[in-house]
Amino acid sequence: MAGVADRVEKKLRANRELWGITLPEDTVLPSYDGYGLANVSPTVLKHFGGKIDTPGLADEVVGNKLDGVKKVVVVLLDACGYLLLKQVLEKVPDHPFRSLLGNGRLTPLTSVFPSTTSVALSTLHTGLPPRRHGISGYRMYLPEKGVFANMIRLSSEADERPRRLIRGYDGAAKLIGVPTIHQRLADARIHSTCMLRRDIAGSGLSEMHCAGADLVPFVSAPDMFVTIRKLLCVKRPARRAIWAYWDALDTIQHSYGVWQDEGDAELRAFAAAMKTELIDPIRKSGEDVAILFTSDHGQVQVNRSDVFPILSVKGAEETLFVPPAGTSRGAYLYTNDAAWITKLERRLRGRGLVIPAKKAVAEGLWGPGPSKREFAGRIGDHLILMSGKGVLFYPYWEGARPEALLGGRHGGLHEEEILTPIVVWRSRRTS
Repeated sequence: MAGVADRVEKKLRANRELWGITLPEDTVLPSYDGYGLANVSPTVLKHFGGKIDTPGLADEVVGNKLDGVKKVVVVLLDACGYLLLKQVLEKVPDHPFRSLLGNGRLTPLTSVFPSTTSVALSTLHTGLPPRRHGISGYRMYLPEKGVFANMIRLSSEADERPRRLIRGYDGAAKLIGVPTIHQRLADARIHSTCMLRRDIAGSGLSEMHCAGADLVPFVSAPDMFVTIRKLLCVKRPARRAIWAYWDALDTIQHSYGVWQDEGDAELRAFAAAMKTELIDPIRKSGEDVAILFTSDHGQVQVNRSDVFPILSVKGAEETLFVPPAGTSRGAYLYTNDAAWITKLERRLRGRGLVIPAKKAVAEGLWGPGPSKREFAGRIGDHLILMSGKGVLFYPYWEGARPEALLGGRHGGLHEEEILTPIVVWRSRRTS
């Protein structure tokens, strides 16, 4: 298995050409052609006979682990980067996560661009790359609505109240504007269940992503795995897909930083719960189940010297039509002022790369087309790709300080944030 993982990682790392520039060695471009998060849900859908025009995972990633299986579980652990998981497994030989590897295969994938939850989960739950589902960042300018939006709250950035963008019974469906993977599974007569922590199960994002699925809330990671186990042991429906999401590791890394004891403890507790409450009992029960474990992104550790305040570039407030959208690691700028862009590039001094947004679209950064009609207006005129572990700081609210960006961050193309794991596990042995 290590040979496959090493071969796939080498293949992903070879892809570093963008806009005629060879990006730094710690940079990886997203894959949409069999080696990315974008290919996970199409794999599940096609396994059950559903139809979608995006490719599934490459054969060397999945192998024969799904052959003939009627119950598939996708477990997504937010912010579990491939390199982080790989290091943990090398450092801790008896780590409980190894329960997945006894009859599973671990390989790297890439996240999407930008490597952030609102975009990555929109891809997972639609089976489409970002340019086709139209969700382009953590913060997103919606020209058609005249709103600068926070895409986790689904409200204006200035409005702390959630769900303001999707008021009305069909608001979420209109915002995403494409079928979810669960609706496509329903068309194939496959029962789909989404599982989310109780605090976020009623969020606008979950309403947008989980249309067509049953929504089952839970309280903790052990509760999540116990509930999955019980659902799998129910005889009807005989064929089903379960999609479970756990977010604590992401929150911990934002708060404490990456590669810290707190994150190690959370990953260990999560893996132990998965082993004790799901893997071991399912194996003993005789149920034939496949589990796809993956993540939406990893994180990079941001220190004070990594922060670039964009308002330090003279004329920024007058030049930018709206605040930078996207993420702090990959920001969308709404300006065509060539002189100011030149000034920005000089001020960056190699700390970031500025690319015309249209060029990045043409080179497939957000995946292959066609683009959703609104997409071009949601990525601005220029894209800043921050180099290394740099972040762009903009004060979105009064009193905002650069220190708020210190710790774990993501959204760019650094190997630690864009390489994600996938483990394909089967409860019954396959040849």
